[in-house]
Amino acid sequence: MPRTPGVGVGVLITRPHSTHPARILLGLRTGSIGENTWALPGGHLEFGESFTECAVREVLEETGLRLEVGSCRVCATVSTVWDDVRAEDGRAHYVTVFVTGRVSGEDEEQEARIMEPERCKEWRWMEVADVRGWALEQSRGESERGEKLFPPIVSLFTQTTYGS
Repeated sequence: MPRTPGVGVGVLITRPHSTHPARILLGLRTGSIGENTWALPGGHLEFGESFTECAVREVLEETGLRLEVGSCRVCATVSTVWDDVRAEDGRAHYVTVFVTGRVSGEDEEQEARIMEPERCKEWRWMEVADVRGWALEQSRGESERGEKLFPPIVSLFTQTTYGS
C-alpha cells in the first residue's frame, strides 16, 4: 500500500480589535512530535473537512475560543503551505496549511484555555515581529533562548513574508 502525505492545519489567530501590536497565539507542545516547542493551534485535516472547518474545530477543541475565518464555511484565508519531506524519521511526508483567522468578537476578551493538557502546557499571545525575529535566529542557529519554535513556524517566517 502506498504511503500518502499527512495534512495538518496551523492557525494564525489574531484579535480583531486589539490595541496591542499584531499578536498571534502560540502553545507550548507536550506529549507529541515537537514536544517542548512553541506552535500554533491546529491539527490534522479530517477526510471531507475544509481547511476552514478544520481550523474552527481545532481552535475550539484546543483553546476554547471561537474563530472567524472569512465569510464562508468552505473558504479559508490560506497564508502559506509548508511541505516537509523527511523519510529518515519515518514521517515520510507532511504538509501543513497555514490558515489565518481571528477570535470571534464574542470571545475577544477571553483568554485561551488549556483544553488538552496532554498536548499543550501553556497558551501565550506573542507579538508577530518577535516571533519572526526568533524564527530567523533559530533558522541560523543563533537563538540564545532555551525555548524553540516548532519547525513549521520557523519555515513560515523564514520562507514567506508573513509578519514583515
